[in-house]
Amino acid sequence: MDPGLDGDVYADQPYLYGPLGGSLNTLHVGESEEDYAGEGDAGLEVVEGGSASGEELRTEKGIPASEAARKKWFGSEEQRKTFEYESSRTYGCSFFNGYLDFNGSSLTIHGMY
Repeated sequence: MDPGLDGDVYADQPYLYGPLGGSLNTLHVGESEEDYAGEGDAGLEVVEGGSASGEELRTEKGIPASEAARKKWFGSEEQRKTFEYESSRTYGCSFFNGYLDFNGSSLTIHGMY
């Protein structure tokens, strides 16, 4: 399913863990509180990238611009350790896939019944 996932579906209490940055379909890094000076750019559509200081932060950390490359980048534990989510910064993200049904709280893993 996802090379960044870690888990054991056969454990007494099955689990799957994945790094946030590598699991999101889109990640938008926004302004920090100290940069914020007026109207925000938050909306219903979240696009990959960043705005102003958020884009600078992504570039500084070496986080790739495309979704696939970002997911691969966050797949490396060494690289993940160089990035820290800041409580004073806004983040927009979107997560969706054909395996999870949030309405029915179910997970479909092909080949497992």
